[in-house]
Amino acid sequence: MRRLFISVAVAFFVALAGQSVHAQYKQVETDVERFPEEHDYQKKLRAYLATLTEKDFAVEFQEIPSAPLPDADQDYRLWLLSLFPMQAPPLKLPAASFTLASMESKKGLILPTIVCHSQSFAWMANWDYPLNPYRNSRALKLRAFVLAAADVAMLDYLYEHAPQGANRADYLGGNLIWIGYTYGVVKDILPAEARAAFEEGIKKHVMRIAGWGPTGQMTDMDLFAPVGLWYVQSAMKDPEVTKVAEEYSKQLFSQPRFFNPAGYFVDNGCFDTSYNGISLYFSTWAALASDWGFVQDAVRKSFLLRAHLCFPDPDGEGFSGPSHPSSRTSGDPPRDQWNFAHRAYASAMVSDDAIHLAKIPAEEVVKASSAAVAARFNDAMSKPVEPANMTWRESHWSSIINQAYEHYKPGSYARLLKLQREDSPLLKPLYLRPGSFIHQFDKAFVIAKFDTYAAAVHTGPVGRPVGHNGLPYGYGGGQLSTFWTAPTGVVIAGRRRGVQGAVYDNYAEWRDWPNHEVIGLTSKDELASSARIQQPEVTQTVTGEKAVVKASGNVPKYNAERKALGESGLQYERTFTLDKAKLRVQTQVTSDGKEQFAELYETIPVFLRETAAQAATKIEFEVAGTGAWAEARAGKTENVEKVRLNRFKGAAIITFAKPQTIVLSEKPWKDGFQTQAECWNLRIDLLAGQTLPATIKTVGTDFTVSGVVEVAAPAKK
Repeated sequence: MRRLFISVAVAFFVALAGQSVHAQYKQVETDVERFPEEHDYQKKLRAYLATLTEKDFAVEFQEIPSAPLPDADQDYRLWLLSLFPMQAPPLKLPAASFTLASMESKKGLILPTIVCHSQSFAWMANWDYPLNPYRNSRALKLRAFVLAAADVAMLDYLYEHAPQGANRADYLGGNLIWIGYTYGVVKDILPAEARAAFEEGIKKHVMRIAGWGPTGQMTDMDLFAPVGLWYVQSAMKDPEVTKVAEEYSKQLFSQPRFFNPAGYFVDNGCFDTSYNGISLYFSTWAALASDWGFVQDAVRKSFLLRAHLCFPDPDGEGFSGPSHPSSRTSGDPPRDQWNFAHRAYASAMVSDDAIHLAKIPAEEVVKASSAAVAARFNDAMSKPVEPANMTWRESHWSSIINQAYEHYKPGSYARLLKLQREDSPLLKPLYLRPGSFIHQFDKAFVIAKFDTYAAAVHTGPVGRPVGHNGLPYGYGGGQLSTFWTAPTGVVIAGRRRGVQGAVYDNYAEWRDWPNHEVIGLTSKDELASSARIQQPEVTQTVTGEKAVVKASGNVPKYNAERKALGESGLQYERTFTLDKAKLRVQTQVTSDGKEQFAELYETIPVFLRETAAQAATKIEFEVAGTGAWAEARAGKTENVEKVRLNRFKGAAIITFAKPQTIVLSEKPWKDGFQTQAECWNLRIDLLAGQTLPATIKTVGTDFTVSGVVEVAAPAKK
């Protein structure tokens, strides 16, 4: 008996445009020679495929013409398609390569192209462009059906025989997107028996994914399923499938295990600011496509939080934000993953807090969209294509539908133009709108904006103690996540490299981890860090224009090998007071006296710049008794009363209640994974003046951070 080789995608990471795409496949042998016939529905599907001949799949290239559309709304919708064009179907694949005789070979089930291309064939046959010559093409629909049928039958065979880890809900959900979409388009040309057989196969997968349930390993991938399930239930109109689709999806948007009520999708128990972008991509897709209110509510909460964590630069060129809570990545909210151009416009149709992201194109650009889109498809589809002749393989990543176009809300363009005429604040980033606010996001963030500054305080949970590469999944514990002023942009921000790239966080650099934490080394080379309190005790009090946030907990420590976590004997408490004049931070650490510390610091992560094109923040110290500013240098500086952070055309000042000894490393920290951000920790020496190693009782700091209205004078060299 011949064997079919099935490639199972056991790991597949997709990053933003410009970053790498990693795929790893594991070859799995299965005893299959042709289209599976173990189940009655598979036999009926194969029997129908056997009736189709080369003539049924024959389609000739026809140029798609362009012409002005009836109204501006349709032109704008077509412009949205130009931002992320659908993958043109490989039109010139030989018709014979789609026949069953061509696919069943001694090597196994040979496909002319990848399975998810079923979606592109179906989309072109369904495209409602008035001048689309392929609209309702039977040949295109049959090509799409053959590929989708292969996926339905082969996935079933794979799961029942040699799943090799592919039998998980966050994989199958991606398959259901193109299977469900394709079936909704092609079912009208199928005979009743083939239609019933296909639906039996799809329903088996729906019940299978319901039995598995969301994995919770990567919520961004779990969120493929609501989109796929929505397409399937829309196509099938089966009451049982409809019920399962809604109940399954609701878990992902309402259970704290998957969606934190603060407004983010949970990854490894915490807020991964970069992976959250993929979650937003698929949840926005589900929100636009479906009438599920629980999806739309969660998406609105998510973009509300995202808007609060995107702090604009004063030059109008970009944004920065925190990434320290992330479990595995380094990208901050403005640079989250899958932030493709069309996602902004899709999200703006769901959430008012995303409208400022949807930049309104020039009228002439909108009017030219028909010609641009037609030319793109004509060029792609006119080219000769050789069959891939590849054996069927499991693959689950699906992103080729432009949801902003496909599920466009009529009138969205008119609304944007109206907001533009009214000079609506919604068209501006949150921090460039007039007024002050203090907003609470469950117990994860308190974020405030006043006339002279804005700040985000993070008190939310972080993930596992030791994760990928043996490093922690996120840093929290109650810290000043971001400090921003309009003239400076971000001057304090908690960041991290993550644990996945070629350059990632490492324990040797613990002094430079850009976090607002209490961190130190015991005499036994054990590393204690308040940022690794997985869930601090939190209280929040907001009255009028003042907020008081307290976070406390027991500081954990890593052993000398950095492989296990224990108690350090340090009790930690930090209080943030935010009002219109300044931000005050009071930190206190009390020891049980059983530990001796060789080093112990409170670190303040000064944000230098997002890219090398920006001038770095200039750090200046005012030492007690000098009455003058001096540029900060690497090494130890004693009796520092104030720190001035100069960036762009403004400054922020940190004022200590009593002089402190501050240490700077020889060089700044740099990300180098998903961003090029640079930070430089101010390390406040909590053991200054003591004989080392020291046994402490109670140590701490008390300082304020404020924005400076007038530009600071240059420091002395």
